[in-house]
Amino acid sequence: MQRTWKQIVTETCGVANLRLRIAVLIAIVALAVASQAIAQPGTPKFSDVDGPRTTPLKRGLRLASSNARLEDGDSPAAMLDPLVVPSADEAIPLAEPIPDSISNNSPEEVEAPSQALQPEGPPVADGPAWNGDYWQSEDEPPAATCTSGTWFNRGRWYARQDFVYLTRYSMDTRRLIADSSQFRPTTFEPEDVATTGRTLGFEPGGRLTLGRFLCRDGKNRDHSIEFQFFGLLDWQISSGMTARSTDSLFTPIDTYALDSEAVGGFNGTQVQKYIYDASFDNYELNYVISQRLGRDRLELTPEGEWVRKLTSKHTSTLFAGVRVIEIGEGFLWTSEAAVPATNNGRYEVTTQNQMLGLQFGHELVVQRSKFRVGVRNQVAGLINYADQKSFVHIVDTRPEVPVDDIRVQSGSSHDMSFLYGMSIMAACHLRPNLAIRTGYEFMYLNQLALAPEQLTFAPPPTRSQIVNGGALIFNGFSLGLEMVW
Repeated sequence: MQRTWKQIVTETCGVANLRLRIAVLIAIVALAVASQAIAQPGTPKFSDVDGPRTTPLKRGLRLASSNARLEDGDSPAAMLDPLVVPSADEAIPLAEPIPDSISNNSPEEVEAPSQALQPEGPPVADGPAWNGDYWQSEDEPPAATCTSGTWFNRGRWYARQDFVYLTRYSMDTRRLIADSSQFRPTTFEPEDVATTGRTLGFEPGGRLTLGRFLCRDGKNRDHSIEFQFFGLLDWQISSGMTARSTDSLFTPIDTYALDSEAVGGFNGTQVQKYIYDASFDNYELNYVISQRLGRDRLELTPEGEWVRKLTSKHTSTLFAGVRVIEIGEGFLWTSEAAVPATNNGRYEVTTQNQMLGLQFGHELVVQRSKFRVGVRNQVAGLINYADQKSFVHIVDTRPEVPVDDIRVQSGSSHDMSFLYGMSIMAACHLRPNLAIRTGYEFMYLNQLALAPEQLTFAPPPTRSQIVNGGALIFNGFSLGLEMVW
């Protein structure tokens, strides 16, 4: 089939139009590239830059190894990767390299103000001199010391002298004398009765403590050894009774007091008296471990000055050692009838308690700058070597039961005694090494041989006997002085 001229012309025009369009598109692209190169002659292409690229993701995060998109208004220079090195013509030389944001180098030592902050020119006459070893002016004094924990217990020896005023309280009493002239109608008990009593009153004594500091350990504790004497206490009490009717006194100790077999001398008499005395002495040798106060603290006063003060705290003290206690008692009981030569008696008893054992104790003290308060507790287990001696002389010339008898009796034993002591103390410091002190004293002691407990009118046994089940309580107050040197 032969094509017409019109078809040939149409096909030719279509090919020409296509070629023209391709040529125009290439020209436009070339023009755009040329204009960009003219506007930024030294700016490299982002595609030619080596290194990580970023692209915006959600929430502003950028992912490495992706091309970054230029934002509107951002210059290409502002978005250059920091690893891109500018050309040699545009490079600005640096005086020294820029340090890394994170360095593994050790910190440099800071020079003292003597080198770093010394003013230029001639030195000022009134200016402070700087110490090269310490970053502080030599003329600037340290913080003023108001108080310090190091002021206390500075020395090698210490001593405490106390005046004590104690009472002695017995847990047991004995009825010694009664009057048979009057009895209570319901109980048939005599109305007038004399007993030994529970207390012997208050008596003065003394306490002396002498100690020596040995060392201070790594836990800031003082080790010391001390000797203490506590005693010179001597109680005495006397009492008695006079019969309401002639020779109507008797003793409830005698089981046959109102019978015909009653022991003479102390039954059917007119006057009876007794004297009861007791003594107490204590010796101790202790090893003591006591805490010291901690480091002082700096405190800012309202005036804006720093001052040094002690750190108040509770300090604890432990001690252990050997303790010796001696308690002696004497009891003298006399009786006389209306005619003394016909009926009289004399009863003497002496007891001695010598105790030896170990003790342990603890003291808790609250220390302040001018005073301190504390409580001290101690316990001891002591072996009590007790003995007693009795002497009885009875004279009764009545024809019913004539008696002129002398009886001597003794006994000894050793048992375990228990001791508990407590003292509450307060001290006021006149100086760091001198203080006045006062306190309350308490002590309990059992398994003692007390003199009134040895009284008996039973027939003398074939062997020695002693009664050692007594208990005593000592309590009172103390006032004294303590020194450290």
